[in-house]
This record gives sequence, structure tokens and C-alpha cells, in this order.
Amino acid sequence: MVEIDGPIHEQQREYDAERDDYLKDRGLTVVRFSVDRINHDLPRVLQEIRDACSAPPLHRNGEGAGGWG
Repeated sequence: MVEIDGPIHEQQREYDAERDDYLKDRGLTVVRFSVDRINHDLPRVLQEIRDACSAPPLHRNGEGAGGWG
């Protein structure tokens, strides 16, 4: 899951962290990028998204690689 963080995210870091943990517990990978970074470093952001998509999935409990185990 790719999330683009605007200024509001500065005020809701705790909520974002809890949400990320919830999604990770369900086997999803969350990658976040600031709007500023996307505007100024898009090629590297796109590479990081590609890298995240090609990484092996984590076990449901977030440990190791190789899927749901």
C-alpha cells in the first residue's frame, strides 16, 4: 500500500502508526512518501515503490519472508 502524506499527517503520526501496524498485521506492506518528496524526488520514490513490490511478503506476524507460512 502506498500512502502519500500531506501536511495533515504531521498532526496524526500516532494514528498513522497504529493504522500501519494494523495493516502490517494483515500481511500488507505500507510505504509512505511526503508530498514534498514526490514533488522533488519522483524517480527515487518510484524506485522505492518498485523495490517494495518486488520484496518477498512477510509472515502474517511480520516475521521472516515467504508468505503466510
